[in-house]
Amino acid sequence: MTTEEMARAMEDAAKGVEMFTGMKNQFINAGWTEASAEQLVIGIVFQNARQS
Repeated sequence: MTTEEMARAMEDAAKGVEMFTGMKNQFINAGWTEASAEQLVIGIVFQNARQS
């Protein structure tokens, strides 16, 4: 793997973490506990992955 490919992979991973954190924070702002929000977002992400 080249340095460019490694950098691109790291950027892609960071985008996923950003999306997860943003979704989780929306649920926390709506009154969910952090643990519940994490579980819900993980469920949403995996459900979407199974459907694609």
